[in-house]
Amino acid sequence: MSFVDEIESIRKILLEEGGNLTQSLVSLLKVLEKEYDNLETHEQRHFCDMFDDLMNGYGIGLRLFLLTFLSSVTKECRYLQRAQEIVLNDKNLLVENKYYLNQRFDRIAFLNQGMEEHDIIVNRWKILRDVVETYASVLERNHHLDFHFIPGKDRRKGFVIVVIGQFLSAGHAPSAIALDRCRILQKRLNKSVLMINVADVLTQVGAIPTWNDVSGNYISQYSSGDYIDWNGSRIPFFQCDQSMPNPEVTNMLLTMIQNQKPEYIIDIGNCGLFAGLAAKIVPVLTLYTGTSFSGSETQYKAFPRPLGEGDRQILREMEVAEDRFIPSLFTFSFSQEKGEPITREALGLSESDHVVVVVGNRLDQELTPELWQILCTTGDSALKVVLIGDYREDKVSGIITEYPEMKGRILLCGFVSELRSYYRISDLYINPVRRGGGTSAVMALSVGLPVLTLRSGDVYYNVGDDFAVDTLEEMSVMMRRYFADPAFRIGQSKKGIARARRLQDSEWEFCKLIHTFENKIV
Repeated sequence: MSFVDEIESIRKILLEEGGNLTQSLVSLLKVLEKEYDNLETHEQRHFCDMFDDLMNGYGIGLRLFLLTFLSSVTKECRYLQRAQEIVLNDKNLLVENKYYLNQRFDRIAFLNQGMEEHDIIVNRWKILRDVVETYASVLERNHHLDFHFIPGKDRRKGFVIVVIGQFLSAGHAPSAIALDRCRILQKRLNKSVLMINVADVLTQVGAIPTWNDVSGNYISQYSSGDYIDWNGSRIPFFQCDQSMPNPEVTNMLLTMIQNQKPEYIIDIGNCGLFAGLAAKIVPVLTLYTGTSFSGSETQYKAFPRPLGEGDRQILREMEVAEDRFIPSLFTFSFSQEKGEPITREALGLSESDHVVVVVGNRLDQELTPELWQILCTTGDSALKVVLIGDYREDKVSGIITEYPEMKGRILLCGFVSELRSYYRISDLYINPVRRGGGTSAVMALSVGLPVLTLRSGDVYYNVGDDFAVDTLEEMSVMMRRYFADPAFRIGQSKKGIARARRLQDSEWEFCKLIHTFENKIV
């Protein structure tokens, strides 16, 4: 069956089911998702034209579902923009629906780096602003919460609240960052600290069907404890349940903030709704954990790269002053290395193998056919590819079918408890085209494993030009140089260790940031 026949079958199903989603409809869309990349350019245009026509006349729910499908499959910005415009303009969507959808739109853009463009960023910020203001009105009307900003002279000096949207474990980079910043606030800045996991990342509250939807991970065991111990610090901790955003719980937390009057709040990674609401009561500093530009309704933002002209255009459009962004060097703190060392022999690798490692929580999306082609066509018979993360076995089988010479040369390790053990037996860290990955790359540098990345995304901004190239073709050339020139590799290893040492000076950089922030809010 051709894609035209499959889309016509979808049209027929929709007519028969009155525009309702059915399993047969979803099954056909999954088939089309696999076929799209293999279509010729003119066929892809026809594919899009047919879906554009197909959506006419149906309700918002179906259109949003198909627009998220098309955004994910075609990687075209226009479909995500259309979905955002529905959310901005429709008067019948609940505030919870809008927040839910905005998180899904952000995830689509996160997984498809080319979608981080002006209109999408602005629309995402406008939706967040609308959600914050609407939710504040709901709390004022239904819970009689009186939003008033507490002046500096009335706030409790030395008491700081740290909020995060998702807390998992020390292996989860934002969680480790939150713990480390709490430790520094306690040990170096003599602050009393309370950390709150708002637990609303990829919430299911307000759910409307979207393509390939996922829920945020959540560790319920943390709800039963009052503290988390981290690197010699005991951090008071509160975790919300998975009902967030919940007006009763949100009202309780905001009332606590009004009563306790913290000096300020540190928002780790942009806790969207809650941070924006809290900023109506006390100063809030958003600490970005990545280099992609995104909106926040807090007063100040610590951003780990210089603002570009495109960023400034967004600020002007959103009427936000540039001095609300505080330049900062994003730093990392790694726990002490634990566990027994891994050996090459234990993994079936020889000392003469050229071992490249690729790490990620979303390798299914991040390892593109283009990158696989680079890895599989180096002509290096000693090459072994170690995958650490979520890559599926059936995808490895597909790669071996296309590149038979890779049989026995791809090692699937899944998630591991100690990355550094694997780094120490590897020769090179390869970074896919993506937004995330900064923590694992800096950890690689810290043990002397060189990184190879394109000049984009979080990894590039963290590791710098010494470890970056402009194209995948240059990546292939540079990979061969690493294996052919031991002196070059040793030199890069030393540069990496020095770079990582600076990027691990969390105490100095974070204290400097906090002093700058405190001077602004006096």
